[in-house]
Amino acid sequence: MRDSDVRTAAYPAPLVPDGAVRPGDAVSGRRLVLPVRAGEPLTDVRFLTDGLLERLTGPGTVAAPVRLADAGELALVRPGSRVDVLAAPTSGAGGDQTGNAATADGRAVTVASGAVVLSVPQTASTAVTDGGLVVLAVPGETARVLAGAAASDRLSLVLRP
Repeated sequence: MRDSDVRTAAYPAPLVPDGAVRPGDAVSGRRLVLPVRAGEPLTDVRFLTDGLLERLTGPGTVAAPVRLADAGELALVRPGSRVDVLAAPTSGAGGDQTGNAATADGRAVTVASGAVVLSVPQTASTAVTDGGLVVLAVPGETARVLAGAAASDRLSLVLRP
């Protein structure tokens, strides 16, 4: 975020939310976690800070970058969305024979459940040939499972309510 992205507005004192960014507070370089609507006051919980990951999904939460097989899926999610991540074999039967997370009969398996989308980074090029990137808040152990699945399987998202 840049300072030029923010404008100062006067609100009656009773309407200023707790943790609101005040005139003179630095916002340059801070990263928004959730979208903000035009005219909405910025508060501390909109920015990625120490402890935010734990508040989102609990102790031991990490931010895990996940490369999806289909970059088009990124249009379906935004920061704050809850998703499951599925792993499907890239070829062959999958499962025990190849080391894939998918089942031996080739079906996809859930490798992350109820993950919170933190960010959908924009790529420098519009021609993405290797899928799309999304950053998820997940428990540390789930991040390890995701990394392992990414090495051998095609990953995709399922949106949750």
